[in-house]
Order: sequence, then C-alpha cells, then structure tokens
Amino acid sequence: MIKPYSILKFVLLSLLLQTLETPAQFVLHEENEEAKIKSHTLVLPYAFSTETLGFGIGLFGSYTPKSHPHSHYYSTAYMTDNGSALFLVGGKNLQAPGVERLHIRPKLSFAYYTDLRVYIGGDAGSNESSSTNYFDAEALETILDLEFRYTLPWGHHRDNPVHTYTTKNGLL
Repeated sequence: MIKPYSILKFVLLSLLLQTLETPAQFVLHEENEEAKIKSHTLVLPYAFSTETLGFGIGLFGSYTPKSHPHSHYYSTAYMTDNGSALFLVGGKNLQAPGVERLHIRPKLSFAYYTDLRVYIGGDAGSNESSSTNYFDAEALETILDLEFRYTLPWGHHRDNPVHTYTTKNGLL
C-alpha cells in the first residue's frame, strides 16, 4: 500500500528536480506586455523520512535575477535526527564574464552522513543481492561540478545567445 506521505515526498522531490534540471536558455514574455523582467524567488521548506537518514527537515531556495532572466541560482540544506546534514548551492546558465556565448552551470555540495548503508559484493544492487550484505559507515562528501556550454552563432542564436520567445495569449 502506498503511504500518503510517500506520494507527497515524491511530488515535492519531482518539482524540485524539475526546477533544477531545466537546461533551456531563453526568456519568455507575452506579446502585449512591455517586456518587464522581474526577479523570481522561491523558498520552500520540506520534511522527509528515510530508513538511512531518519527524519529530516530542510529548506530549498531559488532566485532568478532581473539582470539575467535566463540565469538561475538555487540552494538547499537539510539536517536529520541522526546527525546527517547536506548543503548544496548552484546555478544554471550563468553568463561567463567577457564571453557572451559561454554559460556555466556550477554546483557545490557538502554532505555528512552518520549512518550510510554501503552494500558490498559483486552483485550488490542487483535483484539477486542479499538485503543483509551491507555495513553501516560514516561518510563525508564534497562535490564540485562545473558544466560549460558555448552557444554557437547560428539559427535562432545568430544574433543573441539567449533566445527570446514572444507569446500571444500564452501560445507561441
């Protein structure tokens, strides 16, 4: 039987991941609007529970600045009742200084896990693996991920590396 909090956790995680992984470089505005560009801010508290981490609470935040509406900054942090914690900060489509067509997607994460379950053996993770073939360990994790993307000057991006879509009544 599916538990209601599992469905809520799945929906919130799906929304969060959708926000983080949209790779587009565009600005969208309505035809009859004066292309007023607004900054967008989202702050979302969340709670979750897993077998390994226990019960946790966290806070997610994102920001899209007026000056670069195609760019996006985000951050999340959580702490759990077993002492585990995570902090993640990143950005999408950040324009490199001095290079108009180069966009950067940085991500930096620090995590400390107090009760990490590590499965061992050649078939670990497969359907034939034993659910008792693991050990518990502490782990400290640091991730720095930099993705660079260069927009070539052809097609829609010939004159501007960030394409602007104009809609009429919400349709392209």
